[in-house]
Amino acid sequence: MIKKYFSKKSSDLSSIKKTFFINNNAHLKKIINVNKLYIKHCKKRIFCKNCENKLSNNFFKSFGIKYFICKRCEHLNGEFLENEIFLNKIYASSNGKKYAQNYLKFFNERVKKIYYPKAKFLKNVLGNVKIIEIGAGGGLFLKACENAGIRGVGYETNKTLVNYGKKKLSKNELKYSKMNDIKQYILNSKADCLVLIGVLEHLENPREILKIFKSSKIKFIFLSLPLFSLITLIEHLFPNIYPRQLGGAHTHLYTKKSIDYFIRENNFKKKGEWWFGQDFNDIFRTLSITSKSNKNSILSVSLYKFLGKYIDELQSTLDKNYVSSEVHIILKK
Repeated sequence: MIKKYFSKKSSDLSSIKKTFFINNNAHLKKIINVNKLYIKHCKKRIFCKNCENKLSNNFFKSFGIKYFICKRCEHLNGEFLENEIFLNKIYASSNGKKYAQNYLKFFNERVKKIYYPKAKFLKNVLGNVKIIEIGAGGGLFLKACENAGIRGVGYETNKTLVNYGKKKLSKNELKYSKMNDIKQYILNSKADCLVLIGVLEHLENPREILKIFKSSKIKFIFLSLPLFSLITLIEHLFPNIYPRQLGGAHTHLYTKKSIDYFIRENNFKKKGEWWFGQDFNDIFRTLSITSKSNKNSILSVSLYKFLGKYIDELQSTLDKNYVSSEVHIILKK
């Protein structure tokens, strides 16, 4: 039996995500700069990142990048192939200090409001399992797992995040790892569950790590994935607003169909899934910033009255129809 969960309160994120309202221009500039690196350092993509089917010529263009929807699995593909040079420039330059900046703020609040619910979801589905987390960042999920009574170890390629996270953990371990060593950590692990929260979409070859998981002794995999959803289309229509879903480090996005494709391909079985998104939260942010840039206070006040009060209700409709901007899924080999 698959355990299914839907939605979460948008208010849990309001204080943490406030910077996206206040510093829109700075965040937008960063995304555009990463997109420029993507264009400069990467070759053209010919085959789908998820299923390796040849891509058609149909596309839409957003923030300078073309995106193609795979006809076979409906995965949304950026027009270029990510490579080691591009990924290192984003995540590892200057020991990862630039990339780490946004992840070192509000540690305790992030653990409580964002990562503890993820740990609780994992425990509800699998019970007290031992985990190995790849791309563990500053140890936010590892700390949440400590609080939930889940033990494990995490590996991260960003030295700045590792040095910071180690100071926050008391029982779980956070270790620095080079990208090339991650495969062996998975293959040699005696953990019950491999955790990839916001990681699969950042890898040069996500298909490879799924096959490594299949070859390991680990029974379960816990994935958190960004999805091609309503907010992706909205972002495309507002070029002066920071696109949180697509662009920058998110060079491609999953869909329910593309996830189902790799599940079938690898003979995985679903154990649990949690569909929720921030589509309407981001729509509210987009319209709010736009109305303020027009210096129209009446629009800003009315926006909350007609949209802001109903964000969770509206979002729930997307979540329950599997078209939200994010999904958490636990699979068994």
